[in-house]
Amino acid sequence: MNVQHHHWIFTVPHELLGLWRYNREWFQEQMYLAVSKTLKQLSRAGGHLGAQPGYLLALHTWGRNLSEHPHIHCLITHGGVSDSGKWLSPKRAIMFPVKVMRRLFRGKFLAATKQALANNALTFPPDQQTTELMNLSNKLGRIDWQVYACAPYAHGVGVAKYLARYMRGGAINNKQLIAVKNNMITFKYKSHQTKKTERQQVSLPNFTRMVLKHLPLKGKPTIRYYGIYHPTVVEKLNVARAQCKQAQFITAQLPTWQAMLNKLGIRLICPICGVTERIAAAPLK
Repeated sequence: MNVQHHHWIFTVPHELLGLWRYNREWFQEQMYLAVSKTLKQLSRAGGHLGAQPGYLLALHTWGRNLSEHPHIHCLITHGGVSDSGKWLSPKRAIMFPVKVMRRLFRGKFLAATKQALANNALTFPPDQQTTELMNLSNKLGRIDWQVYACAPYAHGVGVAKYLARYMRGGAINNKQLIAVKNNMITFKYKSHQTKKTERQQVSLPNFTRMVLKHLPLKGKPTIRYYGIYHPTVVEKLNVARAQCKQAQFITAQLPTWQAMLNKLGIRLICPICGVTERIAAAPLK
């Protein structure tokens, strides 16, 4: 959508890292659910928007120094499509109140955690059991969680490109690597605290572990689409695009294997009929 977009960031407290390490698949799914349910609830509320926005959520698990820092980036339209098909813009500069987003995000995640604990559905860290985790959940329910929410950008293209580069590059890139010597590796990063470029030296085995723990889980997409950006609601997206004088969005069709081979100048002809295109496979031995 060629409209203003917000870039928001939802972060879980580091006190939950033990739970994250032993239940990563469950944990990251609950992060997506807590954020998406928060945004859906506020979007539906007439006092805030009363319409369906489009947004994507991207999971990042690392800090700049390869630390464990699970958080979700959100790129969301500044407005949405009402049930009647009209594009509605919010009255606020920041579409939803930050304090409300913090409270809802916290509440939804902790509610899921307590339910999972009650169902014995979690693997416990060595130093934490049900009682300790319940006490921790109660403690975290009384503090503010980190939700960064800035005013909207003129469009979402710049933020989308930033997220794409960030996701494609992974937790570290080659330019950050400075030296490898005596089984030690030195890398650089820009510190959030000092705003300066700093160096860190670790052993090669530790560095390998630091990188590998940020690999995405198999079969679990790290970028997910919601609202009018979800692939199943293209019709509603095009209603909004028409009001912004944008061309209709057409879902890309994947080419057939025949078309791909033809594009490469390869034609596989059946040796029997000499006409039909087919894939030939050698028999297993």
